[in-house]
Order: sequence, then C-alpha cells, then structure tokens
Amino acid sequence: MENPYETLTLEQLIEHSKPGPDLSSGASTFAARIHKELVKLKELQDSAIRAADKYLNNTPQDQFIKIVSENREESEAYVKLTTKPADQILKKEYAMELIDGQMVRHTALRVLGYSENEILQLRKEVIEKNKIRNYYEVKKNEKYK
Repeated sequence: MENPYETLTLEQLIEHSKPGPDLSSGASTFAARIHKELVKLKELQDSAIRAADKYLNNTPQDQFIKIVSENREESEAYVKLTTKPADQILKKEYAMELIDGQMVRHTALRVLGYSENEILQLRKEVIEKNKIRNYYEVKKNEKYK
C-alpha cells in the first residue's frame, strides 16, 4: 500500500507539519521544529539559483552572448554605484545584476546539458577545491581535506 505522505509537495508537508493541540509537549516541540525547518527549506527553494526556462533551448554560443551582456549590465551597475557608494538603491541595483549573472550562468550549465543534480555536484566540487585553496574561513572544530 502506497504511503500518501510520499507524494506530498513541500507546501503540503508544511501544512501537515503544523503541531496540533493533541500532542505531548515533547512531540509538540519536535513538530514545531520540523515545521520551522520545512518553512526554511521552502524559503531556500523559492530563492534558489535557477535556470531561465525561456533560454534552455539556446545554443551554448547564444547563452555565452547572454553572459557577456549580463557582465556589461553588472559593470554598468557597479560604475553607477562607485559614483554614490552610500546610495542604497544603486547598491541594490548592483546586487540584483550580480544575481542575474548567477542565473544566466546557471542557465548556461543547463544549456550545456547538466541536470540540476549534476550542477549541485559540480558546485560541491568547486567548494571543496576552494576550501583546499583556503578561500573560506575555517571555523572552530572544522577541518578541510
């Protein structure tokens, strides 16, 4: 017999994970923690770097042209910010262009044929490579290879 909870969406899991009044205090605390973590997971999912579906049929060359265009937009936003470094609107515009750049590069990886899982694996490999190069601060009790 199929478990009905296996096919629930994240939104449905969040709804079903809300602690009810019939739980013991320990179970209620546990359910509240699970619910909170599911909500955080949903927030991460909603803000994740993702490919632009509209451009998934681009050729690698077309997508490279999109990357170059985005680089130009990032550069222009940065130059504007340097004229008024304290301007929060210009800071946000630059930040948004940088995030657009992440999205266009993610789309390029998909255009090259990488699946989302393969991209995650590549990202992990790059992080490991960068750890070895000491690009990240090592926290107490944390060791790198």
